[in-house]
Amino acid sequence: MANIKLKKIPVSEPSKDEKKFMDEMEGHPSSRLPSFDVDDKQMPEIKNWEQGESYILIVKVNMRMKRSDKRGTNADLDIVSYKSIVKKKIDDMTDEEFGKEQSKRLSRKK
Repeated sequence: MANIKLKKIPVSEPSKDEKKFMDEMEGHPSSRLPSFDVDDKQMPEIKNWEQGESYILIVKVNMRMKRSDKRGTNADLDIVSYKSIVKKKIDDMTDEEFGKEQSKRLSRKK
């Protein structure tokens, strides 16, 4: 797999004022991660994925809406296509990569 540097999405604990606003409105963009729902017809790979694990996707999005105000800029995006970055097969791993993968899998079985 190519060495891709991913940009972490920041989230923070909401302030008292934000919590009050969140009680009245639906969430606050900086206090939760963006998410999406998908079924196995749209993304067949999920059949082989495990809950709690992390996976890498490259996605293409279309912006449906963009709003800017004193709190910042917000956008609604549709995911229109994707590519799943597959983990290496054992035969393609270096000895070091194999050791890390083996340790990870063995620690899950405990």
